[in-house]
Amino acid sequence: AHHLLGNDDDERGEHEAARNHFEKSLRAFHLFLPPNHHLMSSSYNNIGSMYFKDDQYKEAIEYHQRALQ
Repeated sequence: AHHLLGNDDDERGEHEAARNHFEKSLRAFHLFLPPNHHLMSSSYNNIGSMYFKDDQYKEAIEYHQRALQ
């Protein structure tokens, strides 16, 4: 649900709110999945994209790298 809410916030240009939802989605994944499970990559990628859209490039790179791992 948080993933979908994050997408909605992103479409409205509310990047910080979207990032918060994607982070909540990621925390939920961490409760039930191993640390490097492939389902987490979309959350890491989305968080990185929100940082990128807010011109926070260092944070964006960190999350995009996690998505690749």
